[in-house]
Amino acid sequence: MPISFEPKGPVYTQDGTEIEFKRVTQADLNKFNLDNNPFKNRTKEEREHIYQLIRDGEIGKIEYTPEENQISLKQMPMFCLEFVVDVRNLNDTAVNPIDFKNLDNEMKLIFFDELYFSSDDFRDFVNAVKSGSKKKFTEMAQD
Repeated sequence: MPISFEPKGPVYTQDGTEIEFKRVTQADLNKFNLDNNPFKNRTKEEREHIYQLIRDGEIGKIEYTPEENQISLKQMPMFCLEFVVDVRNLNDTAVNPIDFKNLDNEMKLIFFDELYFSSDDFRDFVNAVKSGSKKKFTEMAQD
């Protein structure tokens, strides 16, 4: 019998709801970052300076244009839209089941935006998924 192998991505759970992510490869992440880079319209020198500020932990010193600010704020909800496979056991406020796959992309973005900016636990999980850090997943599993 042939061996079946399907790489699974991480799953975030909260109050019975499961959010399943695709397995994110470095190539996937590179493409996402290139496509969603808020600074892609800046000169090479400006981008290098910004990236150095980020590496130095001085993100507060970055001067965003209004457009860059909007792209930056939407980046993580867009990451979720791109890499979430399914959301299971999702309910509305009246506890009626919601079929996540039938929501349009705008509603999915609203869902991820609300969840990302309102839940520290989900934000930490998404950041760990995006960074691909096995160490972070291990630490989170132990919490």
